[in-house]
Amino acid sequence: MIKLNRIKWALRKLSLPVKSKEIVLDIGSGGYPYPRADFLVDRISGAEHRNNFSLITDRIIILSDARKLPFKDKSIDFSIASHVLEHISNPEIFIKELMRVSKRGYIEVPSALFERIFPYNIHCLEIDVLDDELIIHKKSKPIIDDFMHSFSYLDKNGRLGKIMYENPKSFHVRLYWEDKIKFKIINDEVDCSWVESIYFQENSDSIGTNKLVNNLTWRNLGFYLATNYYKLTRKKFRNDSVIKKILCCPDCHNEFIYKRSFFYCPNCNYDFIKEKKVYNFESKPHYNN
Repeated sequence: MIKLNRIKWALRKLSLPVKSKEIVLDIGSGGYPYPRADFLVDRISGAEHRNNFSLITDRIIILSDARKLPFKDKSIDFSIASHVLEHISNPEIFIKELMRVSKRGYIEVPSALFERIFPYNIHCLEIDVLDDELIIHKKSKPIIDDFMHSFSYLDKNGRLGKIMYENPKSFHVRLYWEDKIKFKIINDEVDCSWVESIYFQENSDSIGTNKLVNNLTWRNLGFYLATNYYKLTRKKFRNDSVIKKILCCPDCHNEFIYKRSFFYCPNCNYDFIKEKKVYNFESKPHYNN
């Protein structure tokens, strides 16, 4: 039996309200980048925090901290941040960066209900939305519920898994925004910095290439077809000449001077590495002499 709700959910990002001439950025693109995104941003190349999917670099990618994006003000027409916010210890900084670099966008996270029922130790926030406003609750420490996990509730045939499989929208928060993102942190005094060390404890896989995941699902098929369609039709928007027009120094927001294998900020007097399609802001900058 075909599960129409499930298919619609699996292909939900293919219908985001993006116009043909708009520059689209996927922040936290990971192992399932948004097919329509022209450029990708991520921070960690390993697969251990992406359900064992390595980072895909089938188009230009910027390795950068999402709280310090190297883009000019309002240079991105539409940004997508899917399952990113719940990982960030300073949500207010990230949200302000989204508003600074983007004109509008889309945010998706697990709902607070999902997080309470099935907490992830790499999620430092519980998030929901009320009247188009993100309501954020910080976690003071990682929460691991071995008892709940032992029942495999989230398996497709598990008790909770069956409900989630048929009603995924009830367990996720989706927010479209334009110009401004309304948000409220209800316990801002809590320190979530504990999550920072988790992400860099291991790096079990290196940067990967664009390959369809082995198991054939509606999601994988849809992403595969859409990715290859946009690969052909978006060539003139996905090149170095375009990205160089919108990149800027993450510290002073000054424009870069570009060389073959690196680029540098004359104002801050340090350079960053560029290797093939990767602009690396995560490696320690070198000071120019």
